[in-house]
Amino acid sequence: MLKKIYLFMFLFILIIASMVLISAQTEKNFTVTQSEVAINANSNNQNSVGKLSAENLNQIEVNFISNPIDSDLYIDNVNQGKTPKTVFLDPGTHVVRISKFGFFTANFNIFLRSGFKYTYTVRMFPGTGNPIPFFTDLRIVSSFPQGLNMSFITDVSGGSGEYRFFWNFGDGSTQTTDTNVVFHTYPAVGRYTAIVNVRDLDTGLSSTSFRSFTLKNNSFNNINGTLKISSSPTNATITINGVNYGHTPNTISLKPGSYVGVLSLPGYVSRVFIFEIRKGSINNLKINLKPLRTGLLNSGIVGVIMYGPVSPVCFENSTCDKAYHGNVIVKSLDKTSTKTFFTNSDGMFKVSLKPGNYNLIVNRKFIRPCEQNITVVQDTYTHINLTCDTGIR
Repeated sequence: MLKKIYLFMFLFILIIASMVLISAQTEKNFTVTQSEVAINANSNNQNSVGKLSAENLNQIEVNFISNPIDSDLYIDNVNQGKTPKTVFLDPGTHVVRISKFGFFTANFNIFLRSGFKYTYTVRMFPGTGNPIPFFTDLRIVSSFPQGLNMSFITDVSGGSGEYRFFWNFGDGSTQTTDTNVVFHTYPAVGRYTAIVNVRDLDTGLSSTSFRSFTLKNNSFNNINGTLKISSSPTNATITINGVNYGHTPNTISLKPGSYVGVLSLPGYVSRVFIFEIRKGSINNLKINLKPLRTGLLNSGIVGVIMYGPVSPVCFENSTCDKAYHGNVIVKSLDKTSTKTFFTNSDGMFKVSLKPGNYNLIVNRKFIRPCEQNITVVQDTYTHINLTCDTGIR
């Protein structure tokens, strides 16, 4: 009899211990309450099993409830739909954002443990003046890999426009930049994961994106083409699709594809050129630079706009993006000027602008606002490489 009493008490304590209610985070603009419930691995919970597929059997069930309801739920910067919402996530730390017009946004981190399921109840208080949410998407510029050399671009949408970029290349190397383009040389072939954390300097918010890829021991000379470029006068800076390739004269190996190049030299008009690289081909370009005349505008933006994915399945060494051929608007941040232009069939463009700060807006609806803040400086064409998110996954 005594053993039965002890067993009953033990089971009672175990049940109580399996459910923990704690205040996960309290802010002046929102509150979060977390419920952590232990899952009996031997139980046959038909409701939970019915929601699981073969792909997420090892994931954790997480329920999000908000007041007000019907709020937008983002997890790791991915839109999960409206609250209330049940999702299945991997163990570990995740970044959560819940927002609704007229209420302060709830931004908080959660930590999930295997063997438990979670419920987060979020109360948001009425108010305005939230920091503008922003997103970042890290892309490997597939046209640029040359042996162990890689180029990365991270596209940022939203936010204040003043960012700092913290790069982790996955080989133990890190770098901090104020630009969204970076070039890195890897020590050896292998599998790597590159990560970029973008911090909004005005709001303090941050957004993280990553890409995994494999560097193979391919003979790049057999699959690449060659650009031999020279200029008169010499020593002009070469920029191709936003990446610096040194000075003229130069010989550059590039993968097959379309490119936008810029030659710039102080005191001379910048030359923008579009060229095609074919497998095993050699392109010889000789460009004459003209002296800059007084009053001539020698600055602006040049680049490529894509949109994608256009398919939920992307094969290795192929792209799921397409060139955007359409209307684009550029507005000065001081609201003194607006210019409209069209990209060509390859998504390429060149627009002359006075030095200053601008907002480039793609005039088409995508799942996320497709725009980018740009700074144009004297005697320079700022390169833009922007991809609009279609939401196809």
